[in-house]
Amino acid sequence: MTKRIIAILLTLTLCMCAAACAANKQDLPEEPEQQEEIIQTQQQSQPSEPEEDEDEPEPESQTYPATPSQSTTANRPAAPTGLQVGRLSETTSAVSWNAVSGAASYEAQFRSPSTNNVWTRDTEYSSGTAYTITQLVNARVYGFRVRAVNADGTSEWLEISYTHHHAGTNTENPPEPDQNNAWDEAPEEESPSAFNPEVGKPVIYLYPQRTQDVSVKLDFDGTFTYTYPTYRNGWNVTASPSGRMINKADNSTHYYLFWEGNTYFNDWDFSEGFVVKGDEVERFLLERLPLLGLTPREYNDFITYWAPKMIGNKYNLVTFATAQYEELAKLTVSPAPDTMIIVHMVWKPIPVPVAVREQTLPRAPRRSGFTLVEWGGTRAG
Repeated sequence: MTKRIIAILLTLTLCMCAAACAANKQDLPEEPEQQEEIIQTQQQSQPSEPEEDEDEPEPESQTYPATPSQSTTANRPAAPTGLQVGRLSETTSAVSWNAVSGAASYEAQFRSPSTNNVWTRDTEYSSGTAYTITQLVNARVYGFRVRAVNADGTSEWLEISYTHHHAGTNTENPPEPDQNNAWDEAPEEESPSAFNPEVGKPVIYLYPQRTQDVSVKLDFDGTFTYTYPTYRNGWNVTASPSGRMINKADNSTHYYLFWEGNTYFNDWDFSEGFVVKGDEVERFLLERLPLLGLTPREYNDFITYWAPKMIGNKYNLVTFATAQYEELAKLTVSPAPDTMIIVHMVWKPIPVPVAVREQTLPRAPRRSGFTLVEWGGTRAG
């Protein structure tokens, strides 16, 4: 019985396997063409890989470049500004310009007819933002230019043209840079009327030993602009030891004789002198004027007249030119004084300090007998 049951189970198992095989054979077509179509359909039903775009370049790997250094052009200094020229003497002028941030040095050049108007390095210049040009000729046109220099290069040139005149150039209104570059044109001569520096407030004190009449005459190489009391071919006064004077023309009382005038003379000698900052003018005069023989009353009169004209300048070039002044304005006094003390200051505003030999001031004479004191000044052109 058991054997029979096992045989039946084996038969059923074989029938089931045969049925499964028959079902699988029905799913696949017998013809090759039908089989290929089924394979293609199965491939289309599966998600396809994206096609590569032949025009699109392959992406590069991402990199982080180092920070580029600035170019040398960016580090070059800016051009200087404020180039100006100021006359110092018959043959000398000062050139100056504003300092440039980042500049290590400057290069200065000049040109003139003597260099065939070719730019030439100025050997007078060494460093800084100012220098002095020498051996200049009257009425000749000169060119000056400067540029800033550092390790990365040079700036653009800043250029100016300048006509040197014996009468000078006003440094408060420096010449503009020459836009036309007219180096072959002859400079126009300035009329003599342009050369009129003012001889400012010479005052004359009289200190006789006793009250007496005194006559004072002035031979001035120029034109009076104002006198007080009025100059009538001289002053005739009655002077007392205190310095008080009675003008005999109108019986008015005075403590000094006053005059001002214009002159064509402008060849003042600045080879010696002092460079004085505007805010140091008072101190400078308080130190020097007593050495020249003025009393407190006299030098206070001097300071209150001249200091206001000088303190607003950045710098002043000052010299005491008494000998030249005495040739320009000669005094004749009767009776003749026993002692004469004359102080004449000549000055001009300058934009920058200049090299000048310090002036040795003469020792003032000791007052004795009839003493005449005169002080005055001139702002040079």
